[in-house]
Amino acid sequence: MKTIDMASAARVASRVELCGIRLVELSFSMKKLVAQGAPLEPSFDVDCVPMPAEKGSINVGCGFNFKIRSAGEEVAESQIKYLIQYTLRGEDAPSDEDLVAFSAANGAYHAWPFVRETIYGLTSRMGFQPFVLPVLSFHIPKVKPAEPALAPESPGKKE
Repeated sequence: MKTIDMASAARVASRVELCGIRLVELSFSMKKLVAQGAPLEPSFDVDCVPMPAEKGSINVGCGFNFKIRSAGEEVAESQIKYLIQYTLRGEDAPSDEDLVAFSAANGAYHAWPFVRETIYGLTSRMGFQPFVLPVLSFHIPKVKPAEPALAPESPGKKE
């Protein structure tokens, strides 16, 4: 996952209002039939970038590429693209750097509920177990060091 300059993203985020999300491209292909109710294991890539927009607006294009596996084998794939539209307050245009950071940080976050609904509907209509995408998180969990095992107390020894 690429690093996002959150200060740059915040400079734009503080000046926008979400005004529309449009599905602009969708493909879903099944590569193999699986048993009804078989567990699905998705993986995905997302790319959200600034798109041309009129003055006073920001457009962000977000592409989601999904690979769906079951029992370790790829069974389906999907490409979904959304156009997210924002109105921009203020006269000053954001810098290109700020727009790129804003698009990367906010595009996927704002489109995610729509992507979740689309994947749920498509998987159920194609005979898969309906899949609910998890909450989108940009947080990479840190691995906690293993805690040392405590030695069991000897019977009869009390402090």
